[in-house]
Amino acid sequence: TGANFESMRARLKTVEGTTEAAGRAFGMIKDFAKATPFEVENITAAFTALRVRGVHPTVEQLTALGDMASAFGKDIGSVTEAIASVARGETESIETLGINAETVGDKIALSFKGQTEVVEKNAAAVTAAVTKFGQMNGIQGAMAEQALTTAGMFSNLKDTISALFDEAAQNGVLDEVKLLIQAV
Repeated sequence: TGANFESMRARLKTVEGTTEAAGRAFGMIKDFAKATPFEVENITAAFTALRVRGVHPTVEQLTALGDMASAFGKDIGSVTEAIASVARGETESIETLGINAETVGDKIALSFKGQTEVVEKNAAAVTAAVTKFGQMNGIQGAMAEQALTTAGMFSNLKDTISALFDEAAQNGVLDEVKLLIQAV
């Protein structure tokens, strides 16, 4: 709804620092959502989770993370939360994505389909490794395939309807609702 989009914009402003930067991020998120089985709200939450951990998510990264999520029947937020967990030294959630994790001194070795990345225990390094895994043959493109399923198409339909509500909200409907609520 328009109110949900308003809330997402506020969260993005908090992590991006300005209304303009939040607007650019939200535009990217909405465009990205059109080709995914994930809803704008889930992608915004994943984006925000990465930003608060110092990662500046790109479409390329979100695509690879979305491919990992889709390949394992997960939501993109599950992947970003797994990344955050690994950065804290917890490995259980990343293993639900088929990624083996092992502490090696002050680093972590992440292994997937015969490829191992030894990285620092921080969100940026773990995101980079999981992005590489998401770009591997057999994983890359999983999100696009899921977007073509009935569930993926319903997700996109829901986003389209939400965008219509958002447009109405941007044209002053929410301001009128707020005035009514304040009058009560």
